[in-house]
Amino acid sequence: MDTILFIGIGTAGDVYPLVAIAKALNKKEYNIEFATTSNFKSIVEKNGIKYRQILDDQFYTDLINHPGIHELSKTLELVADYFIEKATPAICDFIKTVSNKEDKLLVIAAGTAAFGTRMAQEKYNISTILVHLTNIGLPSKIVPPRTNPYYVEKYIPSIFQPLTQWLANYFIIGPKLCNPLNKIRVEHNLPKIETRNFGAWYNDATSLLAMFPTWYTQWADKPEDCKPPSDLPSRAVFCGFPLYDGKPSSYQMPEDVDIFLKKYSKPLLISLGSGSTKALSLYKTCAEVAEQLEAPMIFLSKNQENIPKDLSDWILVKDYLPHSHILPLTSGIVHHGGVGTAAEALRAGTYQIIVPSVYDQYDTARRVTTLGCGDEIALSRFNQTTLTNILTSMKNNRCEEVAAYIKDTCEKNSISTAVKEIERVAALPKSYPALSTTS
Repeated sequence: MDTILFIGIGTAGDVYPLVAIAKALNKKEYNIEFATTSNFKSIVEKNGIKYRQILDDQFYTDLINHPGIHELSKTLELVADYFIEKATPAICDFIKTVSNKEDKLLVIAAGTAAFGTRMAQEKYNISTILVHLTNIGLPSKIVPPRTNPYYVEKYIPSIFQPLTQWLANYFIIGPKLCNPLNKIRVEHNLPKIETRNFGAWYNDATSLLAMFPTWYTQWADKPEDCKPPSDLPSRAVFCGFPLYDGKPSSYQMPEDVDIFLKKYSKPLLISLGSGSTKALSLYKTCAEVAEQLEAPMIFLSKNQENIPKDLSDWILVKDYLPHSHILPLTSGIVHHGGVGTAAEALRAGTYQIIVPSVYDQYDTARRVTTLGCGDEIALSRFNQTTLTNILTSMKNNRCEEVAAYIKDTCEKNSISTAVKEIERVAALPKSYPALSTTS
């Protein structure tokens, strides 16, 4: 049976959308395999997908404890250290093993950070699909994504945007990422990538899946009026938000949550990401506000070191609740700005208070606030006063209007659109032209 391989590296927000697509394809006549770290083995197998280990638990533990998870200045260092130097050789070796099997490997679908899949495309002539969960991986020069607290990109005239991105590639992104990647490429007998062409090489996959709607590429308060910027790659297929959080179909709310919801109607949800390991001060501030306002809250964190001691009865602590299940029952959510969490909140019509610190989180915050569905608090300004002011003034918003729009678009078509594109690529003849982006 022909094989379609998925590769997911990162946190739950990076892996779960790929699981949703793989689950849908698993119902068809393919051998679906999913390679990821062992901490995601259970969610893969619960969905009836064949699990393949790539990297170990220590990789994931070290990843979420790296300062680059929380500090913007360390972001590229994290990508170079973990997603390139550690993950890329492991992915290349794994794909070599899979490609030598008797089953025909039709296509590899991988998340944004799986650089090794692009190298496999060159080395083994395998069709690859990059699955972008945000437009950070598909940056437009016309409507540049926000990548920092100050949104510097917004104040650069559009005529200079191409030059700005070229300079960033040449002097910052390229050297920090190209140098370690080129060392690995030389070891695999592949030509070096020119620093200025890193972005072009990166997105030169057989196909690109944009797991966000077209309107998410623009700054606008009406989604229906938006079209994607004209400078994005023509082979990018816009699917919409995947809207999958790992919830099994037979899921039942825990008894203590049911009791809490009956006692306190519409609590505030505090959920700062599956990779969050240094959020104690944020949870502590929320706990102080809960007591001050007598406002019920549910704290979600898989890392109990994030949770303050001696909490009041106004607060319930859980390590996990599926957002799709709990968000409609809340008054709002405080979160880190992960696009998966933001999308689920938009679908539920739940007001968002976003506290971004790295990556695409700043871009998510900008888009949610522009839609009129939330507020942003800078990490340095997250205190009792700021949070209290927002909580007492968040009634006038467009959450219900946007939720209705998402229900009619993303919820119905996202996964099916992705599946159709993967099947289209799987049927293509395997011929990959020489790259013009290498030296």
